[in-house]
Amino acid sequence: DYTMPFSGVIKNVTNCAPHNYNGKPQLEGFTSLSLDVKDGDNLVKSLDIYFDDTNLDSVCPNYSFNTSCAKKTQHKLTTLPEYMAISVRRFNYSNNGCVKSDAHLEFDLSVDMAKYS
Repeated sequence: DYTMPFSGVIKNVTNCAPHNYNGKPQLEGFTSLSLDVKDGDNLVKSLDIYFDDTNLDSVCPNYSFNTSCAKKTQHKLTTLPEYMAISVRRFNYSNNGCVKSDAHLEFDLSVDMAKYS
């Protein structure tokens, strides 16, 4: 299969510390990562943002009305592909339409992906 050198697996875990909730990990296969790029970003910064905990608007199953919910999801690489394909999303959307960022993305030829595992 020609996609095998580009195939990896990401583990997504949802949790909420105040309510002692840890969701069941979800494994998701991928052949590329789509990263948002803002002015002044470099590849490592974009990867840091992608793999940073994401706050969720919904409430966890253990939610009670007298405490606040802090539901988050984490993305971690569990299987790295031999070759990482990265798609760069350079468009910002607003009420005024779509604007393309002309910023340059700086990157090294190799990146230590261990901190995203």
